[in-house]
Amino acid sequence: MKRILVVLTGGTIGSRPDGGLIRLDRDAGRSLVEAFRGRAAGAREDVAFEVIQPVEMFSEDMLPRRWGEIYGAVRGFGLDACDGVVMTHGTDTLAYTAAAMSFLFAGAGVPVALTASGLGPGRPGSDGHANFAAAVDFVAGSGLPGVFAVFRDRAGETAVYLGSRLLSADSVTDRYSSYMGVDFGRMRDGAFQPCESATNPSARELRGLKARYSLGEPGFGRGVACLLPYPGLNYAHLDFSRDRPAAVLHGLYHSSTACTGPPAENSVLEFAKRCRDSGIDLYVHDGRRLAGETYPSGRALLDLGARPLTGLSFEAALAKLNIAYSQDAAPPYDYMKENVFFEYAGKASEMGKNGMAGEQ
Repeated sequence: MKRILVVLTGGTIGSRPDGGLIRLDRDAGRSLVEAFRGRAAGAREDVAFEVIQPVEMFSEDMLPRRWGEIYGAVRGFGLDACDGVVMTHGTDTLAYTAAAMSFLFAGAGVPVALTASGLGPGRPGSDGHANFAAAVDFVAGSGLPGVFAVFRDRAGETAVYLGSRLLSADSVTDRYSSYMGVDFGRMRDGAFQPCESATNPSARELRGLKARYSLGEPGFGRGVACLLPYPGLNYAHLDFSRDRPAAVLHGLYHSSTACTGPPAENSVLEFAKRCRDSGIDLYVHDGRRLAGETYPSGRALLDLGARPLTGLSFEAALAKLNIAYSQDAAPPYDYMKENVFFEYAGKASEMGKNGMAGEQ
């Protein structure tokens, strides 16, 4: 008998319609378990559930400290007491939570599958029950340790994503995708089928993964600020004198560039100097190797001490930075360079255990 811990967190998959509004409903989440039990009669009788609900919210309200509450609740239950975990979540921030759980539960030794739905379980056409069932089938059937996300798209394909490589859903198609463009696998007829690719970890690598750092219980008390480049970004609008972040994650344009001005208030270089002078660690998320042939703005950022994060998704970089500055097991930059749960993909995964593309 497989004992599966179900972790309910709210979201659309835990909601009901009410007079034109979508409202949270604790019974909606628990109905997923009851529906699966009904479906399981004669089909999957090898599963027993334990249910906890450490938080109840729509995912747009998810905060890093809530990741800590979820992590603490699962640890309190005890992963050694179950064969896997299914976590329900809202769709909006699913990619960020999946990444955070990937790092928090790296090396835990059991499968953890996050899932969600586009419509509440009680609404016609909802994919909530199907996604929950697919997540249970994956956890009970694959036996692969690690953190994953399971979600069915509009075409009826149920993809399995590596949690550390899940990208946010497209707002028009509602489709998720994987960093580097290769999903981890598919669920078909209740069975997991891997997507064979050199960019994906093998079953042997997943089973052999050991946690390098003991994170304890991260408090997420130190905030990480996040910026994306756009024409007209004015750094003078940002006042860190009132609330200074521990670090800043700054995205770059696809060519690993950002505006250098003039005027000075639009210059990423002036902003980098301000971070340096204020003792704020500045990280830049770039899609290319800044250490190679690059544009002047990228090279100047490195010269000013910006730390490049290359080879992982922006969602993973942000979640990982929040964890890096909420633990004391390792210096934050050392933790960021570690390939904790296969977040570094493609060429980045070939750099060696502690290397990072673009590092000087």
